[in-house]
Amino acid sequence: MSEHQKDTDFLRRIIAYVDSEEHRELDGKIAQVQRDARCVKRVALAAALFTLTALVGLAYTAIFDESFPYNQSRLLVTILCDVGLASLICVVGFVVLLMVYRMRLNELREECRHSVKRLIETHLDKSRVMAPRHDRSDPADSEIARNSVTVTSSPDRLAAEGRMGMDDKNDRPNNLSTA
Repeated sequence: MSEHQKDTDFLRRIIAYVDSEEHRELDGKIAQVQRDARCVKRVALAAALFTLTALVGLAYTAIFDESFPYNQSRLLVTILCDVGLASLICVVGFVVLLMVYRMRLNELREECRHSVKRLIETHLDKSRVMAPRHDRSDPADSEIARNSVTVTSSPDRLAAEGRMGMDDKNDRPNNLSTA
């Protein structure tokens, strides 16, 4: 199983946990595109085998027939060329169709990712609302917050708060405030 298939299977399993119409529809679309792509792959393989068979038939005729271009089996050569060319055109068409299905599956996978992202965000938001909040904070966080207030505050605001010109370590005026 390729990484692309594993990723798609994983996304389908995640959205299967939510029983909503949107997710069932998305899962159905992904399953349909995957079935169609498998069908086209099989038909492309059959067309490639027809092309290969026609080439082998032409090679056999060219190698083992002494008067190859001028013999009585001209109808056989024409039929082999027609079948080979038609099946080669079909292979090209099926490869293009496979590319279209792959792009469609990628779009559906992206839509599935967005749906899973929304689902996880809603569950996380609910768990954050329901989880108890602790008022205790880390002392390092409070030190960072106090320093950021000091750095980002204007001198006028600091003076109004009574912190202008005070040394944080000793709570005494420093030399800069007198200047």
